[in-house]
Amino acid sequence: MQSSETSDQGLVAGDDPRASMLVDSGETIIRFVNLSSFEFVRDDYGYELGAVMGNIVQTPGPVLQAFGGAETYDISNMMSSVAKHDVHMWVTWYCRKLNLRIGTRIVAPVQVLGIGPRPYWEILYDSRPGGEPRNWGKSGKDPANPFTWPSSLGIDIQGVSQSWHTALQVDVTLSDLPKQGAQP
Repeated sequence: MQSSETSDQGLVAGDDPRASMLVDSGETIIRFVNLSSFEFVRDDYGYELGAVMGNIVQTPGPVLQAFGGAETYDISNMMSSVAKHDVHMWVTWYCRKLNLRIGTRIVAPVQVLGIGPRPYWEILYDSRPGGEPRNWGKSGKDPANPFTWPSSLGIDIQGVSQSWHTALQVDVTLSDLPKQGAQP
C-alpha cells in the first residue's frame, strides 16, 4: 500500500521514474521517505559484496528529517556471476523519541550465469542503536510484496518494492499514526 502524500522532492516512495531502467540491471536501492513528525538519525549502513565489485551510486545522509526527508542507498552492478557469497546491503535508522531502530536489508543470492534466486529484502526493528543489526526478518515470501511494520512501534511504516531477477528497489515510507478517535 502506497502513501498518497509526497516528499519535498514531489515523489512518493515507490514512484521512481528510474524504475524502468532497473530491470535486470543488477542495481539495488533502499530509499526511506519520512512523512512523520519524528526525526531519525542514521544508525548503521553498509554492504558486503562477497568478491563482487559494485559501484556505490548514493549513500544515505546522517539524518532522515521529519516532514518530508528522503535518503537513498544505491549500489549498481551488485549482482555478479562470479560472486562466491550472497551480497548484502543495509541501512538502519534510530529515533530517540520513540526509542526505535528500524532498517531494511537487501540480500542478493549468488547467481551463476544468470541462474539463481532473485534478490529479496529483510526488515529490522528493535531498540538497540549502535549495535550490529542482527535480528533481520524476512519481508515475506515474495520480494515484490509490500510489508507493514507493526503499528505498536508508534509510527506507521510501509515498505513497497519493485523486484526483478537481478535488481531490487525497496521504498520505505514513514508516517504518523492516526490520532486516537480521529476519523479516517
